[in-house]
Amino acid sequence: MQRLISPILTRRPVLLAGPLSARRYDAVVSLNAHREARRLRESAQRILAVSARYMLPGA
Repeated sequence: MQRLISPILTRRPVLLAGPLSARRYDAVVSLNAHREARRLRESAQRILAVSARYMLPGA
């Protein structure tokens, strides 16, 4: 997970160079990344559940 977030953090805009704003930007980015990861995981589980439902009768 950290490997996924760190490349985003290295591309931080130079405008937010201050330590405070940089920390705030990191928090926002990691929160967004966390939300996106959760959304992806939920959709993957939904797809797996649906495909399992279709595969079971044929087994």
